[in-house]
Amino acid sequence: MRQALAAPGEDYALFIALSPAWRAALDAALAGCGPMWVRRFEFAFDAPAFAALSDDGQDLPAGCRLVPYDRALVETAGSVPECWGGVDRFLAEGVGYVLLSGEEPVSRCHSVFVGDGIAEIGVETEEAHHRKGYALRTCRAYIVACLARGLTPGWSCWDNNAPSVSLAQRLGFRGPTEVPVAILKRLA
Repeated sequence: MRQALAAPGEDYALFIALSPAWRAALDAALAGCGPMWVRRFEFAFDAPAFAALSDDGQDLPAGCRLVPYDRALVETAGSVPECWGGVDRFLAEGVGYVLLSGEEPVSRCHSVFVGDGIAEIGVETEEAHHRKGYALRTCRAYIVACLARGLTPGWSCWDNNAPSVSLAQRLGFRGPTEVPVAILKRLA
């Protein structure tokens, strides 16, 4: 762990305590490193709750369309290619949808990672398009695509991200459950 903190890269590292036993182990391992403990919220996907959601009001505005990621959309999706080790790997293993207004991406939902049958959701909407229901529509398409591939959608966010908490609950996710996270500055 100390080697990871000394390695070049980002200015900080995150360590997630998924259980009380992990929290105790991290406290011991990180003693003297000065971790700052914060919280993330984890949500559980509730398939029956999602299936029961109404489609009312889900028509797209004129000039908008909802499409799955293709190569060009992945290449312009911020850190997605970097996080996945390249566009080809994302296209082979990831899931992503974008709501386009004309040709402009206004809301995106994609897998941050896929593992153990879970596809962790990343969602973003351009600020000028907040509060229009675009993220809800885009996430619904993403979740349907995950389920069609036999993947369970996963949702987590920082505890101070009220819009993400609200969106998760509107999509039928249960929770949240608090998860402690240690943030450490990298060693110089």
